[in-house]
Amino acid sequence: MESSPVFVACVLILSALGVRSDHHCPALFDVYDRDHRDGLSFDEFKGIFIPTFDTEFPADGQVSRDEMINGWKTGHCDIQDRTAGLLIFMESDVDRDMVVTGTDLNNIFQEFDHDRNQHLSASEFRSGWSNRYGRHSLHSVDHH
Repeated sequence: MESSPVFVACVLILSALGVRSDHHCPALFDVYDRDHRDGLSFDEFKGIFIPTFDTEFPADGQVSRDEMINGWKTGHCDIQDRTAGLLIFMESDVDRDMVVTGTDLNNIFQEFDHDRNQHLSASEFRSGWSNRYGRHSLHSVDHH
């Protein structure tokens, strides 16, 4: 079966614009699980937020509201709602001090780590993310 020229042109244009299907977008979990052995360690989980959204120069090891909002709009292709940066920030700032820090992320990590083995399995990550962030979610969380 031959592909129509219009179909091929549409695929090329979408590809050039950076539009990806779920099939070609790796899950956020997979991107940050660097060793692919035991799931996400705390450092790997923390990396989803810090340094990813810590864009001030010099980096200060924490994420402000504006950093999260701006970074969420341009972030990973697994991010489903690119307008949800403020809500994600508010849910991530556990101690409500207007910055997301390692302490906040450690609290979230512990909340996600149901078996307390200090690593998040893919299912713990998906469940924890969905419970904490709800509809402001990731394609890979909603499609598993």
